[in-house]
Amino acid sequence: MHISLALLPVDTAQVEYLYGRLLASEPWEVPVIRDALAPYRDVLLHKLWAVVAAPEQGKDAQRLRAAAALAQYDPQSTAGRPPRRP
Repeated sequence: MHISLALLPVDTAQVEYLYGRLLASEPWEVPVIRDALAPYRDVLLHKLWAVVAAPEQGKDAQRLRAAAALAQYDPQSTAGRPPRRP
């Protein structure tokens, strides 16, 4: 993972690997990987929202990791919030 983080600025092929690592990482690793992937947020938003909506069976912890990334990448989103009452 450390090598992928170091290569990411010059090798976009690392994005997919690091995305997978983000979803499987230890809690203390999430901010490091999330911040490294921030320049690629537009590519990852749809995938992260899909994980929040329906994580793989038996991998419910992925939802929290994806939500942590989305809190940084898509803070203005209203997805998942109840509609405002007039």
